[in-house]
Amino acid sequence: MEIGWGQKALFWAVMFLYMMAIQLGGAPGNELVQKMVCERDRHHNVVNATQPDYCDSSRVTGKASELLVYYNLAMVIPSFFVVTTLGALSDKFGRKPMMFLPCVGSLLQQLGILLVIYMDLALPWLYLPMLCYGIFGTYALFLMSLFTSVADVTSEKDRTAWIGVMEGMNLAGACAGYYIGGVVTRQLGYAAVFWLVACVYVLVMVLICFIREPLLKQNRKRHVPWADANIVAVLLILFRRLDRALLGTAFLLLMTTQVGYQIVILYLRHIFHWHEDTVGAFLAVFKATQGLSVLVVLRVITYFFGQKAKDYPLAQVSLAVMIAQYLLWAFFREEHVMFALTALGLIAGMASAIARSMISKTASPSEQGGVFSALGAVEVLTGLTGPMIFNHVYTATVHTRDNTFLFVGAGLSGVVALLLWWYAAVRPRKEPATELDPLITNFTGDPNEKHRNKNVV
Repeated sequence: MEIGWGQKALFWAVMFLYMMAIQLGGAPGNELVQKMVCERDRHHNVVNATQPDYCDSSRVTGKASELLVYYNLAMVIPSFFVVTTLGALSDKFGRKPMMFLPCVGSLLQQLGILLVIYMDLALPWLYLPMLCYGIFGTYALFLMSLFTSVADVTSEKDRTAWIGVMEGMNLAGACAGYYIGGVVTRQLGYAAVFWLVACVYVLVMVLICFIREPLLKQNRKRHVPWADANIVAVLLILFRRLDRALLGTAFLLLMTTQVGYQIVILYLRHIFHWHEDTVGAFLAVFKATQGLSVLVVLRVITYFFGQKAKDYPLAQVSLAVMIAQYLLWAFFREEHVMFALTALGLIAGMASAIARSMISKTASPSEQGGVFSALGAVEVLTGLTGPMIFNHVYTATVHTRDNTFLFVGAGLSGVVALLLWWYAAVRPRKEPATELDPLITNFTGDPNEKHRNKNVV
């Protein structure tokens, strides 16, 4: 189904605003937990708690890191089951309802956090808004619905570029959210930023109402059996074939690294004693380079090199630069170097968009909903694996070698590169007529087309 520029603009605006809202409250949310831990220690007369920089001490950041793992558990566990079920059901009921639900959950989450702030409640009360957010599917259900919608309205030839633009909107929104969130928190406080987040979610819900349903009625499934809508069946879509399983595992580890990197918020406050606006500026620059990577760099490469710009080598180059970025961050701990090295994101930022596109191209049109549902489940899982790995590593090493999590990020990125190399060795080969690019092809799967191609002189 072809869509006009007005509908495309709505897709881009919805992605940008939703991801901006998430990061508007993302870093301030982590910092709020850190502040509450600090105040709790001071209330209980912990040794050295009255010192001016105590809130950025290894004890407080370590405790905050540990608590954030448990908050993520409260969010991830229910959402894991919700996303896998609703993702499959979107093939019957359409994509728009699945975009709308996470916005409702996100709005309720912000209201719950505001209640904790205004009533000065204890840290355990933060579990309730996280649980509410998880029950409505979290951002993973939203991304799954949006990317599935892109698959519904694009051909294989255009899909990498389209997904690249959507990833760019994702990262641009995160960039804006980080920066605005840091400034608003520093100037107006935590309550103001969470009220702003709630307003943005309301705006997103209004815009979704104007999007035309991407999944046409004639393409919907009349019945989705429970056997196709449970968590095991959804994940098997990715892991029943070796080539897709390798890509799925690589995507899991790649997103785990990106989600786990959020611990850098506590790391930067610990080693540089940065305020909220400086942390927000760093994260904004980091996300800006990743956004430019998929919005500009990837599109320029595909424009000038065409079908020679294959997904696999581009992904490997992106991962090599990502590994270098993590290692350089670990070895050079100066403030200006930390900012300068974000420029490597212009190449490193392409990896997730390319991986998502590669997985989509292993599925037929009728499988797109299931595949993106599985990817949504994987992204939910990374909300658990990322903090479980990176937060625990940071908590365990913050007193001795606090940059260890950066080496872990480089190591996981190396494993992703190895999995993609294995995938390149075992992936199914296409007909010679379509081998200009094994991953970007217009071949439809019609056996008669194969014979027609073979007879062309």
